[in-house]
Amino acid sequence: MAGNETAFLDYDSDLVRKGWVKEGLIQTAAHSFWAAYTGNTGESVVYQKNMTSVAEGNNIIFDYDGYLTGEMALDREQALGKGEGKRKFSSSLKIRRGRIPVNNGDKFRGKEIGDLSITEHGDSRRKLADLWVRHKDQAHFDAIQGRLDSLNNSHIYRPNNRATIANLVSTDVMSYNFILELSEKMIEGSGFAVGGKRMPLKPFTLQNGERVWNLLLDNTAFFQLKRDTRFQDLVAQGDLRGANNFLFKGQPMQIGNLIVSTAPVFFGSSTDRRAGKTKPEISGLRKLDEDGLYTGEAGFGAATKIIASRSVLLGAGALQYGMGMEPNYNFEWSADHKITSESLLEVWFNVQKTQLLPESVDYDEARIGNMDYGVIAVDTYASVGV
Repeated sequence: MAGNETAFLDYDSDLVRKGWVKEGLIQTAAHSFWAAYTGNTGESVVYQKNMTSVAEGNNIIFDYDGYLTGEMALDREQALGKGEGKRKFSSSLKIRRGRIPVNNGDKFRGKEIGDLSITEHGDSRRKLADLWVRHKDQAHFDAIQGRLDSLNNSHIYRPNNRATIANLVSTDVMSYNFILELSEKMIEGSGFAVGGKRMPLKPFTLQNGERVWNLLLDNTAFFQLKRDTRFQDLVAQGDLRGANNFLFKGQPMQIGNLIVSTAPVFFGSSTDRRAGKTKPEISGLRKLDEDGLYTGEAGFGAATKIIASRSVLLGAGALQYGMGMEPNYNFEWSADHKITSESLLEVWFNVQKTQLLPESVDYDEARIGNMDYGVIAVDTYASVGV
């Protein structure tokens, strides 16, 4: 079907129409920044669940099993009645319906896809699928940066333990030493500028079986790191020939079990902080100013305001992504004697940072519940508003 743009497709067949648009979404899904991070278990950075029976307003439940921590009964000490209860954690994701329209102009002259130029429907499908991927990707970026639905990051690390973005100064930049400090605090689960004692981030698994974390850098932080003298020396010594060298090739690179990479820069504008309420020209990480405003929001980066690069440290289960009912493609003529038309992509979805609720009790020290499970925000100085 994908290779024959003149084939007949019965628009009035719900099954055929939905299969056709789903095919287009699958073809475009590989272009998503988050595709490589996504899997169907909590071991991936993005834990995706597909439930085609779920419509908007209904919830998809994500369950997580805890582990046991009880002490032993030694020698003849009584064990009966001292068994530790099993811990269980869960969260729910409410599905939303998103609709993306496109004005086809006056190119169409019929109703059945097979009676029209299917290339026009194919063009609408491609453009709508591309925009859908950018909307979905931006929702992922906004979630990990603490912007989506204004669900702030529970844990934030800053250079020199700066309490707020307003306290950042021009020397509080991304550097090799700062990455070492960040790695230490992440493993210890303490010492953050924002957020208390927590379980260390759980690493995710690469295709080769290696267990790693990912420091996803904002573009400004990325170039700050490349300018760091100590970092330059270490990377240059690591590969004298320059082949695949981070300084020349860019990214990613690995420091121990930490993969350092950079994300695209956001271009666009936003009307509010819900998924889909952004015009994403390019999906990516946003800057954040001392007033809590992000790139693309009205008032961001006002004169004299400190602007931060918000990078993120990612582990397993950082995000939850749910897909509900099968996507749909609709076509509507204008009321003015069908002089123009619109096509529309309809999707049921949502995304959120993973924040788990203990169904019984949490751990005493390595706490999990009611905090970001798999992400730590990392703020460094970027600029001052003008």
